[in-house]
Amino acid sequence: MDNSELIKLLNDFLVGINMGSDTFKSYEEKLESQDLKNEFKKILSTFASQKEIVVSQIDKLGGEVDESLGIGQEIGSLFSKLKDALITDDEEVLENAVKAMDMGVKQGDKVIGKIEASDANRDIIETLNHMVNEYREISVFLMKLHKGN
Repeated sequence: MDNSELIKLLNDFLVGINMGSDTFKSYEEKLESQDLKNEFKKILSTFASQKEIVVSQIDKLGGEVDESLGIGQEIGSLFSKLKDALITDDEEVLENAVKAMDMGVKQGDKVIGKIEASDANRDIIETLNHMVNEYREISVFLMKLHKGN
């Protein structure tokens, strides 16, 4: 895989991070529990750290950061925002947050699979796998919070 293809895939991953961050910011604003708000702030911090790492990887490859959504992502984002507008309590926020994080795992794995198939830089693959594993851990944590309420 040449650098331009790898940069495109890293930008796709970055768009996913941004979508997740936007979604969780929206969820955090809807929460009533201060404890849950604090947990969501930690998740948002994770997204911010991940964004910095991916941007750094793109820079190291000599690429341009492109955080714009494609038309399909724009439409998906719009529908997600409309659906999220109907969320009314902490339980619904947690339920939807688990689904959102699971989607992040699925999409992240998809990007990683494309990069792995190209026999790209192992460091990049390991970094992205670490990020997706963080999503898995967050999803499990959110599920425990949801079932505990």
